[in-house]
Amino acid sequence: MSDWPAPDDHSAHTETSALRTGDLFRLLSSRRARATVVVLRDQPDTTLDRLASAVATMDAGDPSTPPEREYDRVRHELYHATLPALEEQGLIAFDPDRKTVRVTDVPEAVYAVVEELDE
Repeated sequence: MSDWPAPDDHSAHTETSALRTGDLFRLLSSRRARATVVVLRDQPDTTLDRLASAVATMDAGDPSTPPEREYDRVRHELYHATLPALEEQGLIAFDPDRKTVRVTDVPEAVYAVVEELDE
């Protein structure tokens, strides 16, 4: 007997969707991840450097150029944690070699959640 669900058994799909949703909510609990989603809404095809600069500026709450130290910290976190996590959720495509980021599939509901959390 196989461990695979029968073709009409939707429980496997439901568990996968619930896991993805739970992971997504955990990810969006991070202020940095939410800031990244907001920036990518306006710049859906960008570079890691431009994204890090925009997110660092948002974090600083100051429209001027962010301090280099904060920029470096944000860039490091984006590269090693935030962008791979967003990519794992299927929201973006991140090319670490070219250091490019492209939105692939961010549902409007995700933007709505981000806006609600950041009010």
